Amino acid sequence: MTISKNKIKIFNTDVLIVGGGTSGLYLADRLKKINKNIILIEKGGAIASVKKNKSNHKTLPQHDGFKKNTSIGLGGNSTLWGGQLVEFDKEDFNVKSYPGISYSEIKKYYQLVYKRFNINYIKQKDFLKKIKQKKIKIKNLVNFYTHWLNEPNFKNFFINNIKNNDYKIWLNTEIFKLNFKNKICNFVLVKSKGKIKKIYPKVVIFCCGTFNNNQLLLNQKKNSPWEKNQNLGKFFQDHIGLFIGKIKILDKQKFYNIFLNGFISNSKYQPKIKSRYVINNFNYGISGEIKTKSENFYLNFNNSLRKFYLNKNLINLINLIKVLFNKKYIWFFTKKFFYFLLHKKLLFSNNKELFFYIQCEQRINSKSKIFLSPKNKKKVDLKWSLNGDEFLVIKKFVNDVSNHYEKEDIFKINTKDFYNLDYQNFIKKLRDTNHSSGGLIISKDKKNGVVDKNLKIWDTKNLYITGPSVFPKTSHANITLTSLAFTERLANHLTKKIY
Repeated sequence: MTISKNKIKIFNTDVLIVGGGTSGLYLADRLKKINKNIILIEKGGAIASVKKNKSNHKTLPQHDGFKKNTSIGLGGNSTLWGGQLVEFDKEDFNVKSYPGISYSEIKKYYQLVYKRFNINYIKQKDFLKKIKQKKIKIKNLVNFYTHWLNEPNFKNFFINNIKNNDYKIWLNTEIFKLNFKNKICNFVLVKSKGKIKKIYPKVVIFCCGTFNNNQLLLNQKKNSPWEKNQNLGKFFQDHIGLFIGKIKILDKQKFYNIFLNGFISNSKYQPKIKSRYVINNFNYGISGEIKTKSENFYLNFNNSLRKFYLNKNLINLINLIKVLFNKKYIWFFTKKFFYFLLHKKLLFSNNKELFFYIQCEQRINSKSKIFLSPKNKKKVDLKWSLNGDEFLVIKKFVNDVSNHYEKEDIFKINTKDFYNLDYQNFIKKLRDTNHSSGGLIISKDKKNGVVDKNLKIWDTKNLYITGPSVFPKTSHANITLTSLAFTERLANHLTKKIY
């Protein structure tokens, strides 16, 4: 493509953020407080929409998230996210997985993220006391809980930044070419609404999500500092999701005390169970929860009740009343509403349709990868590959949970169908959890990954990546809180480095 120099507009900026999703909007908010020049480019529009990928790689397991759940536009995948915040464990931050990054350091950044979202963080011992729950005393199980954001859509949360023009936002804009000089990203050519613009940045940060970050670096590989890096796109991972079986409640009061979602100090929490198992020298994280397979209708009531509880205005009251007086469900909603008023907890929609659901960590391997599509070199394809030990981890966890809660006379899991699964049927039955990670992982040197401990791409001086695409290990559940903690950490690093 020939570009006329006379038609190219030139811009200078301190920071160029590529991607207006979860990490991009968070990072822009952090850096704009320094009152420096920031340009954020987003290849989608003001309203995010789901992009579907046509995968050419027909292997098992299938990854539905790659095919249909990538949101493009302001807010990105936060427009598809429920807002659940889960911390990784101390065991995840070992020297091999996260070289140069300690668990104690990440814990500090977790707290900063909670603070920025006005979440009243509750310590585990205080939480257990509040819900009248005793700590599990057997070795392999830990009861824990997750926080939830009141507003999971980051476009809505950071709307004042957008309205006040705290930084420049260029929509429908994507990178055309990166130019390097002495390992420095000298300038960036972008396509913006049919026009080519040249940006001279001091620092560039890719915040495009796992698939788009990988696609961007793979497309720009030729004549780049990472041209010879063989790790690009490798070590893709996601949590394995699986419905184990229906549960039968044995003691309703005990069960409600432990497993109902609720509110403490105006913050929503969700109780869960987790464990860790070491197999072939890898420390796997796994977690479990009680849920139904479909709650779309009841979610409308839960969301209306939550919004009114957190913000008691007239609009939220009217919306709650509309849901409460649905003729088909009026008795159930009334019961659920008054139970909430008394206990600040949300009843399950149907006790007879509850399942035990797990999320298990995947061990990374080089065969699991994102790569340029043979049919279209500008797009990426995915091969999701498991190690195989994950099946053993899930079996151990299900056995421990089932034995413990049945012995305590709380609930019983129907595990017959699960225990009858062989590995091939397990692969067919599992699902991805839209926790796509890896491809551009953190490493101690460029032989083993793509970015260093400060998320800077190896052999570059001013080019960074943030988001779960850099994760070499993903613990037991949702990755967004840890992604935000790393983004907070990067903002702190950039503030010291640039300014």
